[in-house]
Amino acid sequence: MVEPTALHRVKCQEPGCTYQMLAISDLR
Repeated sequence: MVEPTALHRVKCQEPGCTYQMLAISDLR
């Protein structure tokens, strides 16, 4: 099972997506 966080990290390599990734990790 692939984690959504890891997938998002690979799919989004932009600086603006960094804070979005952190938000997803917080939801976990």
